[in-house]
Amino acid sequence: MLAVATGCTFDPSGPTGESLSADATAAASADASANTDASANASADATGDGTDPTWTVIETLVVDTASPQPTYSQQVLQSGVVYRLRVSGTITNVIDAFEGDADWYDFADPKDNGCCEDIGLGIDDFVVNDLDTQPDWGPYDPTHIYEVPWTGDGTTIAALFQDTYYGNNIGNLTLEILALQ
Repeated sequence: MLAVATGCTFDPSGPTGESLSADATAAASADASANTDASANASADATGDGTDPTWTVIETLVVDTASPQPTYSQQVLQSGVVYRLRVSGTITNVIDAFEGDADWYDFADPKDNGCCEDIGLGIDDFVVNDLDTQPDWGPYDPTHIYEVPWTGDGTTIAALFQDTYYGNNIGNLTLEILALQ
């Protein structure tokens, strides 16, 4: 049900929603793990005709970081199919009036954990007060855009911003689900 998701960075050189080739995505993901590389390679081989497949946004979710309620996708992610999740945006007042993003806060000295919580956007992760929000979106990126592979399990996904106190959060995160075309 839960894919092993390792973080990587994403080069936001194109407009949001732009189709990306698997090679461009892999090149922009210098920190990608062997799992990410294996997923991209397996996907690239899937066409069998020598053309590069492209990753296309199939759904965009807006996640309210001030809400303790998850945001659900409409799109059912097919079981065993590798998708990509891309999150972007910043939030004001995450902890002690610091800004935050999908995995980090206090951008002058980026931190992942605050108090008793791994602050950030969880996917299909409903346990808020723990130090293990899934997926790990990777190292801090000053563009505040993160991308990880995600294997579908035949259901929709739920996105929930993980924070111990929602009342001070101001802002939304944008979560895009990309599929290989």
